[in-house]
Amino acid sequence: LKAFNNVITEQSKTKNKYDVIKELQSSGINAVPSIYPKVILDKNWIKSSKDLFPLGGISHITTVFCKEGEEFSIYKSDRYGFNNPDSMWDGEVNWLLIGDSFTQGSCVKQEENFSSQIRFITKENSISLGMSGNGPLIELASLKEYGQIKKPKNVLWLYFERNDLYDLKREKSNPIFVKYLDRDFRQNLSSKQEEIDQKLKTYIKIAEQEFLNEKLIKIRKKEKLDAFKKIIRLQIIRDKTSLDRGLKFGIDPLFVKIMSEAKNFVNKQNANLYFVYLPDKERYSSNNTKGDNYLRKNEIIDIINNLNIPIIDLHTEFFVKQSDPLSLYAHRIYGHYSPEGYKKISEFIIKKIKNI
Repeated sequence: LKAFNNVITEQSKTKNKYDVIKELQSSGINAVPSIYPKVILDKNWIKSSKDLFPLGGISHITTVFCKEGEEFSIYKSDRYGFNNPDSMWDGEVNWLLIGDSFTQGSCVKQEENFSSQIRFITKENSISLGMSGNGPLIELASLKEYGQIKKPKNVLWLYFERNDLYDLKREKSNPIFVKYLDRDFRQNLSSKQEEIDQKLKTYIKIAEQEFLNEKLIKIRKKEKLDAFKKIIRLQIIRDKTSLDRGLKFGIDPLFVKIMSEAKNFVNKQNANLYFVYLPDKERYSSNNTKGDNYLRKNEIIDIINNLNIPIIDLHTEFFVKQSDPLSLYAHRIYGHYSPEGYKKISEFIIKKIKNI
């Protein structure tokens, strides 16, 4: 961590991820950008249902993650490419976390994310399988692939209301992910990490070249860049008003099947499954708190209740009881939590589970 801090200078706020990686590499640190299943899916790099589809990142490597502030979040990945100290896989695992960027720890230091906070609070081993952009189907796949290795005592399924239903629409188009609804299907990824590492390194090279090409085009064509910015601004407005995130379509029946299969998998291991409902920051960005119909919250809660899965509703039970909910978000403006936010939410989750 000291080496990382020496490399990341005050100028980092003007640098992109690849600039930071080059600085790390020039200091003798082998580093790569984070790469997620969603990126591979969106780029359509894996076209055959017989091909291997990675669910983690590159193993045992310095990973430049994300930035919500002046500095990038950087971590050393574990043996399967996730954001954990590798030693967590050596002992008994009490806590396994399933989810997206919140669960991966955007955009804080490794010791500040949910998994590390839970480890500190409980003094028990905790592992995160979270990856940015994950939706319910990829999360089920991750649970089945890596949850069977250690057979954790408790599984936290962190559901983010803003985009999990939206992500599912894309995920179900992939035949590999759909196969995970079959109780016995596995890619056996834990035994294929060397192959996964090589595959991801190839994808990163492709992505870096695409980034450089796009950067060159933007420099040469200022007018198109301005037009692109307008499109992005429009997309942000649409995103914040939820015009295309979970309101214009119903809840896919596949979501029920996914959660039912997750429950069956966890129960078979004699473990406990908890559904943690993460609210969208936009609920608290004005004086008028969004109602329970916002982003189909009531419907999701009803589904989970009908499956008899214990729920930790962070909106109803935690955020609305805070005098200043936005203080828990990074710099009050970003969509992920601040270090203090991760800490307080983790404390609440553990306290809640003890009372269930």
